[in-house]
Amino acid sequence: MYNFMKLHSFVLYGIFWISAYCTSLAEAQEVPEVGSRIEVYKIVDDTYLKAHIFFPPGHKESNARPAFVFFHGGGWFEGKAEDGLRMCHYWAQKGMVSLSFEYRLASLDGLTPLECIKDAKSAIRWVRGQAAELGVDPDKIVATGGSAGGHLAVSTAMLEGFEETNEDLSISSAPDAVIVWSAAVNVARDTWFKQLLRDRADLPSCSPAHHIQPGLPPLALLHGTEDQTVPYSTITQFAQEMQEAGNRCELHTYKNGGHLFHLKNRQQVLGVIETFLSSLDYLK
Repeated sequence: MYNFMKLHSFVLYGIFWISAYCTSLAEAQEVPEVGSRIEVYKIVDDTYLKAHIFFPPGHKESNARPAFVFFHGGGWFEGKAEDGLRMCHYWAQKGMVSLSFEYRLASLDGLTPLECIKDAKSAIRWVRGQAAELGVDPDKIVATGGSAGGHLAVSTAMLEGFEETNEDLSISSAPDAVIVWSAAVNVARDTWFKQLLRDRADLPSCSPAHHIQPGLPPLALLHGTEDQTVPYSTITQFAQEMQEAGNRCELHTYKNGGHLFHLKNRQQVLGVIETFLSSLDYLK
């Protein structure tokens, strides 16, 4: 039965997720190899998870620059870290150490979105723990992503209880700021997420919308009003409750925009992100 359900869902969702995230916000002709490297940030059994790292021109370890951490989308089921390389190169050129992270996918046997969340939190902890070697300011780490990747970015800031116990838990896995687009902030309403979870946890425990409290990192939400995958109403309610709790939460609305609104509004979206980062003193 489960295999049938997985196949059925793949047919429904697969084409959408693949087309959605093979193109990044900062699409370019090529991604130069100069100034980039790949490092393993986490090992789980025989799985080696990698970080793709881009450094600004002339970067030195002593620079202590802000970090731009990207999590790819794909419904917690598809996608790859390479989907974020163009974006990371773009923000590296703007002066940030930029990293696109692999994470385990729920398409692998026995895995669920729970592992995705754990890996995302491990990624933030790794950047902070390696700050001196990377030339990163450990107090200026921004988590970013779209759709499922947006859910992971927000989860690193808001969810507790998804830490890997074999890591140094004295190092925080929460970012200092979050920027997401078309993000699934309320997965308690997401039937696809529920199916992938396979009753391994209760839905609210994985849902940022159910963990709003004061003192959360600054957050920028970018969303289209006609998003049929992540309803706009879930975002407006989330933003309102975040603001009522005293958090800085900006909502940037794209009228008539669907789940892929950013592809038609690339320059505008990049401008919004740049303005938000500048307001935090993350860009010079």
